Amino acid sequence: MNKAGYEKYGRQMIKTWHQYWPHYIQLDVYAEDFEPDSGQQNYQNVRFIDLHDSCPSLVMFKERHKDRPDQQNPKELALGAVRFAHKSYAVIHACLAETDKVVIWLDADTVTHTVVTSEWLDSLLPEGCYTSFLGRQNNYTECGFVMYDTRDEQNDQFMLMWKALYDSDKLFELPQWHDCMAYDAVRVHLEQQGLIETHNLSPDGKDYDHVFVTSELGTRMDHLKGPRKDKGHSPELKQARNSLRTELFNGA
Repeated sequence: MNKAGYEKYGRQMIKTWHQYWPHYIQLDVYAEDFEPDSGQQNYQNVRFIDLHDSCPSLVMFKERHKDRPDQQNPKELALGAVRFAHKSYAVIHACLAETDKVVIWLDADTVTHTVVTSEWLDSLLPEGCYTSFLGRQNNYTECGFVMYDTRDEQNDQFMLMWKALYDSDKLFELPQWHDCMAYDAVRVHLEQQGLIETHNLSPDGKDYDHVFVTSELGTRMDHLKGPRKDKGHSPELKQARNSLRTELFNGA
């Protein structure tokens, strides 16, 4: 997150994570040019990592493409190569730095509303699977939450292939230029080669469904993507809960 993001939603993300997640799980915050509040800086299980210092290849990628006309819209999604490169390089850095743990990527505009347990987290990444993701039929993956087992023998290959898309600028050969498309390109390739097993957390998700909150994740968290940041919640989360209550009532 950058300073504006920290002020708008990141501070709340960290606060609710610290409140509801197990304290033996460390939260690494990739900070882009800002210092956190002193109170959050003192959280025992939160570490702030300088994004640019830790990811020099990101700095070079941004420098190469800063003057491209198609990169001048800061809200561009489909062609947001520079915009979403921050996220891709942070994921890659985290998963290459940790080789004996499960790494969870969590978008900075996510709030936790219910206690998260290690047993629940374990259920989201079945044994033998390298990565769990939020899939959507006929569309790219929603990458607001992704799990990676860095102990898998294909971890380095996955991350280095992802990094190479940016370092070589082959990212621009993909249909869209954001982190979700890059993740899918590498994941699908390694799946087809039979090198990794994966787990789709939202197999029934379609098109642009807000699959984060309508999946199992919605029982513990809310992803305030897009205009939901201004609302402070996802309307889909309430709808999903009402649907679940109706199903339970009708089945009783």
